[in-house]
Amino acid sequence: MSTASHSALTQHGTILPNMTGLSDFITEITNRSFPLLTAYSAERVELNGTVLARWFAKIANLIVNELGIDLFTHTEPTHTPASFRISHELWTQVVWGIPLRAMGWTPLDDEAEPGPSDLLLTDRIDEAALRAVNAGAWVLAQPRHYLSFSWTDSPLPAGVLDALAETMTQADTVQVTPPPSAPTLEDIARLCGASMTGTSDSPPRSEAADCASTAAPIGPKRRLVIVKQDHASFGASSVIGECLQAWRDGSSVVLVDSRIYTPQEVAQIAQSEGVFEGESSA
Repeated sequence: MSTASHSALTQHGTILPNMTGLSDFITEITNRSFPLLTAYSAERVELNGTVLARWFAKIANLIVNELGIDLFTHTEPTHTPASFRISHELWTQVVWGIPLRAMGWTPLDDEAEPGPSDLLLTDRIDEAALRAVNAGAWVLAQPRHYLSFSWTDSPLPAGVLDALAETMTQADTVQVTPPPSAPTLEDIARLCGASMTGTSDSPPRSEAADCASTAAPIGPKRRLVIVKQDHASFGASSVIGECLQAWRDGSSVVLVDSRIYTPQEVAQIAQSEGVFEGESSA
């Protein structure tokens, strides 16, 4: 599989033909000023390509440069991926989940507890977070509010890091290399239940959820994804698969948390965001 990505997403709605590596993908989206991800959960969060690229690069650098150190031996980074759990908002599930997977990390099962050198990203310091610290996991605390610059709640206990402060110190461009075993973004999408091939074998998608309304602003197609968050992982894998598939197709993604918004409110969101009413569930 070729690692090159040429002329992808150079115009609104252009299909991304080869989205193999995280670094290639970041290069392709970094100058995309239109929204690639709009999430409706506790608040509305809109991320354009430039902002997403910056998040992806900083998190990838943090993962390799800082989180590869064994917490018990404090040896030099081994760059050996572990497992992770993200207990946070929809947009954070995507922004952290993609670079973590692209660097070879794997999501924990719902019933599993974070162990030594695993990662827990959380929005609260609760018993689960303290258990993870005691087990030797990396625990990063990030406030729920999108515009926060650092942890603003009560002082963090020993062993818990300020996720935003740690991330913001990293470079805006990828300066690390994924391990040889790391999956491509196509692999990630397939593992998350989406198809990146664009062939006739691709699973059908909701027509209403994947086309532009006549009221839509000039830009990429808007794809509506209604997230049914009914278990511990909040459907994160399905969400990431939907996002990668949509971005590959040159579409923008609108995520809506079905626990917060009624079907009528979802329809209003679809209209205001420039997508037809319809449901692509994750």
